[in-house]
Amino acid sequence: AFSAVRRGPISGPRGQHPAAATAARSSAVRFTNVAICASAASSDVPAAAIGGVSANACAQASDLLNAQHGEFLVEMARAYSPMGEKERKANFWSKGMYTITQVVVSAMDAAGLELEATIDKRGKAAEVETARVAWPSDAPAVVDDTTLKRALIALAVASGSPGTAASLVQLPFGDGGWDLPADWRLNATPHPRSVRHKFYDDVFAALEQALVSPAGPPAMRLRVDVIPPELNQAMDVYRAGTLLELLRELALKLATGEGELKVRLCVQAAMGKGVFQGLPLAIAGVRKTMEAMDWQAGQGERFDGILGEEGRVRFGEVGPGVVARDDDVVFVVAPQSMQGVCIIDPLEQLVAEAEANGTPVVLVNAALGDIPSAAGVMQVRGRGDRIAFAQSFVPVFCFRCLYYAGRFVFPIVGALRYSIADAPFWTCYRRNEGDRLRPEAGAEDEEYEPVAVFTGPRAPSSEEITQVLDSKRNGKRVAVAG
Repeated sequence: AFSAVRRGPISGPRGQHPAAATAARSSAVRFTNVAICASAASSDVPAAAIGGVSANACAQASDLLNAQHGEFLVEMARAYSPMGEKERKANFWSKGMYTITQVVVSAMDAAGLELEATIDKRGKAAEVETARVAWPSDAPAVVDDTTLKRALIALAVASGSPGTAASLVQLPFGDGGWDLPADWRLNATPHPRSVRHKFYDDVFAALEQALVSPAGPPAMRLRVDVIPPELNQAMDVYRAGTLLELLRELALKLATGEGELKVRLCVQAAMGKGVFQGLPLAIAGVRKTMEAMDWQAGQGERFDGILGEEGRVRFGEVGPGVVARDDDVVFVVAPQSMQGVCIIDPLEQLVAEAEANGTPVVLVNAALGDIPSAAGVMQVRGRGDRIAFAQSFVPVFCFRCLYYAGRFVFPIVGALRYSIADAPFWTCYRRNEGDRLRPEAGAEDEEYEPVAVFTGPRAPSSEEITQVLDSKRNGKRVAVAG
């Protein structure tokens, strides 16, 4: 996948970048079969296409990397091109015999990047070498501007540079789901209607992509976590009404939209025995309220006849014998264990029945962690299996606020977002306010700035998030958690 070609010495001061030293020789950034100025995005050069990838997109990405991420390009050349191995061998006995000083992207296409590097050799004039770097094997095939952007992000993450990936996320082409509205004021509860519906629309877009797409769902076990303060069950500002409103919006849109899906909403029933029977406080009364709330499903109303087993929105419990053969999707609302009783067993039974029918199951704001109890309940025995079951659900959408570890509600340090619809990677944001605002923030007094991007099926750890946010309080670094 890699090749290196020696170009020979270049003129100019020692260590000077080839783009400056050879400006008279070549002022164009080369793309496959297309000669286009490096600043083509702002010039009159037409945006020719390279396969399905626009030349403007390639130019914008190259300009950004060359102007702002020179150190990243040098490290990438060392890690993914033969020049890195040559540097290690040459400097084994004596440091400075062969040094990659500067690197630029000279070409970009659907197969990868071409890098042009300045090589400083002791006692010799600087030379230029080129190398070809292919896209990572786990990156999507590059067929358009969106997949080009995702491949660049995957390459940056694979190179250990989540900050560079966050910069690439903001490129003005491809996926546009990276930006969060300014002045959300998520600490103000209840949230304004506009804020709540922003979350509802984002979650629906992700579910529509997963459930209604011609390609089918990415897995039979899916997961949605939307946890602003108002939906965070650990906080005193938690509102079950917002959770119910979210479920109603999702169920009605899926049932009346393009797919006209038959949707089942399941809430766990009371668990335990005798005087110890009950429900976790966060979902107590949710099932009864969900069935009694205004669905506009009465006679003559907008969604007349949509509720019930004969309609397209149904209700149920968590356990066996619930899933009907014609159910298209089953939502499980905030499943969680309680002291003395584990939710995993009834949930596994429901999932098994749904999978036997070919029906995907979506967990909404699940909390499947153990609550160690007496009589060996949720203790060490079987914990590995319970963890594996919880991790078998594929994330479709995630949003959660980030706080200083050990503190809740205030202040919000940042946010973490993932969406299969428009940003299928984990974007970590820093919340800025006051003198920390970027100049382009304008008159806003709060903003969410992307600072890192992580790929993979699992969310980044608290340690990774803390490292990229570099959170400090009273001059000391502190951990960040969600």
